[in-house]
Amino acid sequence: MMEYHLNFQSETNTIRESSALRAWSQNYQMASETDREPKAGRYLPGWMQQAGLVDIETRCFALPVGAWGQSKSSLVKGFTLLERTGHYSLTRAAIS
Repeated sequence: MMEYHLNFQSETNTIRESSALRAWSQNYQMASETDREPKAGRYLPGWMQQAGLVDIETRCFALPVGAWGQSKSSLVKGFTLLERTGHYSLTRAAIS
């Protein structure tokens, strides 16, 4: 099972408070909280345990969005995360 938690951040703290991305992210969070839990992923292990499931394993990955750093290590990190989460096929054309 996979659950996305949309929380756009910058590893280099370069997203300004006045940016459109910041405004979109905040508006998404506020709109989602009106009638559902936008961060359900954090509760899934407990809900699964309450349902009687055992051997529950959780992992959290940062999924790169937008421009990545241009260093080789930044690019390798980004593609590795995409591969681990099953999104690597979306980026094959970008590598070629």
